[in-house]
Amino acid sequence: LRDIEKTWRLHWKPENIFYISDNTTENSTEDHDFYHLPNYLVAMDEFGNPCPSEYLKLMCKNEFFYRLVAEKHPRKKWIVRVVDDTWVNKNNLLRYLGSLDYSQQHYLG
Repeated sequence: LRDIEKTWRLHWKPENIFYISDNTTENSTEDHDFYHLPNYLVAMDEFGNPCPSEYLKLMCKNEFFYRLVAEKHPRKKWIVRVVDDTWVNKNNLLRYLGSLDYSQQHYLG
């Protein structure tokens, strides 16, 4: 987290970044640094239960993310989902997305 906060996160508006985890306790060694962030959220299923942490249950966190974005940013032209081991070149991303028609659905990755 410290590396993210010092590098690529500086190039994006904080209100447009969400840190999503399946950890429900501040005592977790994995995500303890995230709890101070305003957009740190524990992924919940559609019934309000925390998403399981198993990798094979990742779809729960993905669904949570897309519900969250639809609620918080319903008018955004683009949604970019990045995981913690991904590096994003903002200028290249914006240039590439600018060449696409945002009114059409795209799944890139």
